Amino acid sequence: MFTLINDLKLKSQQNDYNGIIKLYQNVDLTKYSKLKQLELYNTFLKLLSTHNKTIAIECAEKMKKVLLMTKTKIANDTLTQYNQNINNLSPGFKFNFNHTNAFIISLGKDTERMKSMDARMKHFNIKYTFWKGIYPNELVDQFVHNLSGGEKGCTQAHLNIYKHMIAHKIPYALILEDDACFDREWLQKLSKFDLDYSWDIIQLNASEKEDKKHQWVKAKEQYMAAANIVSYKAAAWILKNFKDIYCCIDWMTTRLQLQNHSYTYFPWLAIQEYKIATVQANEKFEHDFNKMKGLLKEINYDLKNYLY
Repeated sequence: MFTLINDLKLKSQQNDYNGIIKLYQNVDLTKYSKLKQLELYNTFLKLLSTHNKTIAIECAEKMKKVLLMTKTKIANDTLTQYNQNINNLSPGFKFNFNHTNAFIISLGKDTERMKSMDARMKHFNIKYTFWKGIYPNELVDQFVHNLSGGEKGCTQAHLNIYKHMIAHKIPYALILEDDACFDREWLQKLSKFDLDYSWDIIQLNASEKEDKKHQWVKAKEQYMAAANIVSYKAAAWILKNFKDIYCCIDWMTTRLQLQNHSYTYFPWLAIQEYKIATVQANEKFEHDFNKMKGLLKEINYDLKNYLY
């Protein structure tokens, strides 16, 4: 039993909800005593209840049968709590962002940009942490030779957050660059994400349009890293697979997309402000900005939908 509990804790820390579901579906709980079964069902139910309504309800029904067969005060109290909570099961992956897992990368020299980002986060009631941007002379990892100093510094800052996630076992993190602008309804749209409970990266901003609009789809060859939600296992995958020499952050995420657990939404849930960025300034900004405006115009999606 202890091995099973430890496996559940590890998979929860790694945001591996598909793994939790597989454990639930394959384990034979009947070999345990009734009280141990209740403890295990309750553990599964807590982990599944905010991530997969269908399986959570199935688990809850099995738990209820055991509860009804167990004539103890603990079981009766649990059954009362069960009856109060079962109707609260809801679909979709429930995200919770706060100062421990929401990071804004900034070199800090542009105080106006920092004030703008602070105002945007306050608008959505999200507490966050400013994360130190990296200058080219502050690199600690090795990078391919054809990246500019700004690209290396930007990527190093993202990698530093990934390392922080692994060290502190952070299941997922909202990682923003200091020119990210949110769709005014991005949190409502994000709350409807329920395609994959073992997702890698959710790209709030991306480089290309999608044929399917106003819905979540798998990301394929989607660049941009100004606004991503990165899972623990995605951070670990990139750190492991590119540890000898790193490429540009958004190219590495396109390689991760080949694992088929990365997702995006069009019209994008975040765009870049496209002023001179303090994280990564380059001559492509005007081209990228015009491309972004053109793709949104094609579907009559006004820039006023974004909070600048």
